[in-house]
Amino acid sequence: MQHHVFTGYETPVEHLEANRGIDAVLANEILTHLPIPHMAVLSRSCKFWRQMVRDYIRRKHTKLLGSYFPRSTSFRNVMRETAAILSGSEALDFCLHGTVRPEVNAGDLDIFVNSLYALKVVIHLSSEQEYRIIPTPPLSHNELVDDYG
Repeated sequence: MQHHVFTGYETPVEHLEANRGIDAVLANEILTHLPIPHMAVLSRSCKFWRQMVRDYIRRKHTKLLGSYFPRSTSFRNVMRETAAILSGSEALDFCLHGTVRPEVNAGDLDIFVNSLYALKVVIHLSSEQEYRIIPTPPLSHNELVDDYG
C-alpha cells in the first residue's frame, strides 16, 4: 500500500480552497493582499469564498465611489442604466489591487459613456451628486486633431 505524503500546495489559492475553517475577519485580511484575478479563482471554490469575495469587492467599490459621489448608490444605478465605464488612476489602482506593481498615484476618476447617454450622466452629476458644470469654449477642428497628434 502506497502512502501519499502531503508536500504542500502549489499556489496560495489551492491552500485557501482547501481550508474551510477561516473566519470572516481572517478572510478579509487575506483578500486585502490577494490580486483580483486570484480572488476570482478563489470565489469559485465554495460558497463561503464566493460570498466573501463578492462582499469584499462591493465594499471596496462602494468606498471608491463614495469618495467621489455623495450618493454612490444612485450613481451606480446611473452607471448600470447607461453602461458607463470608469477609468483613470483610481480605477487602475482598484484593478491592480494586491499586485506587485509600481505605486499608482490615484487621484482621478474618469467616466466614459456612449454619447446617447452623456446628457443623462451630466444631469445626474449636477443634480444628484452636487457637481458644477463649468462651460468651456468649444475647440476648433485643428485643436481637436492636434490632441491626437
